[in-house]
Amino acid sequence: MTVITRTINFIRKAVKGEKGSVLRGPQLWNTCSNGYTFEAGGEGEEWKDVVLYNGNSYSCIKTHVKTADNYPGSAADLNNHYWRLGQSIELIIAHIILAQYQMVENLGVRTIEMKDKDGNVVFRAKDGDLVCKGGIFQNVSVSGDVSVGRLRYNVNTVTDGTSVINGSFIRGGGTYILPHLKDEEFMRIVVFNPIITRSSPPAELKGEEKMDVFMKAGSSFSTNRETTIGVEGWCELIGTNHLGHTIWVYNNVENNQN
Repeated sequence: MTVITRTINFIRKAVKGEKGSVLRGPQLWNTCSNGYTFEAGGEGEEWKDVVLYNGNSYSCIKTHVKTADNYPGSAADLNNHYWRLGQSIELIIAHIILAQYQMVENLGVRTIEMKDKDGNVVFRAKDGDLVCKGGIFQNVSVSGDVSVGRLRYNVNTVTDGTSVINGSFIRGGGTYILPHLKDEEFMRIVVFNPIITRSSPPAELKGEEKMDVFMKAGSSFSTNRETTIGVEGWCELIGTNHLGHTIWVYNNVENNQN
């Protein structure tokens, strides 16, 4: 009697609600240490790994541990079928740029250009030059010349009398703390405190540090200086650092209500 043997392969059907593996990478092959486990995204595995090696991407098709000699295309890889060749790095970068949002580290480019919905260039970085049609910048240091068509000051909004002002234009009565300046720093501040009635409060100016002082324009440098001044009307101040403390030279145009 003849015995016939057959092998039957069952394909497991996924159960609704099961969590599949997550793409990990692409990572640089050389940055993964020996002993690192690459996963192929099989049943029960959390990751589907993709690596970049010699200008191409490779998808892990068999879970394994990295060694010094099982890199993509190696004899160990070909014998054990660890990796499948994927896209080139150039195509991967193109997909990243065209994606809605991606966080990218160490992406080297020669030019970055952004356009609005009408095709107008609103941002360009090329050959060391930056063109930007608008934006908000904080704590920016500029060396060299600055050309400005129109300069608009933001009005100071700090009025608690204990914190340093946050604008170069002060308006109205109250107590204001002017900043302590560093060596080689210079600052111009304008104060406008219109005296509408005799009871209108003055604008009182103080320095941030105890050694910061005020000196009236035109007075001798050796004249006794003030630690606090009151402003009624229009006043312009120019501050600079001298021997570790700030000197504010002021010119006050009074506007007293008779």
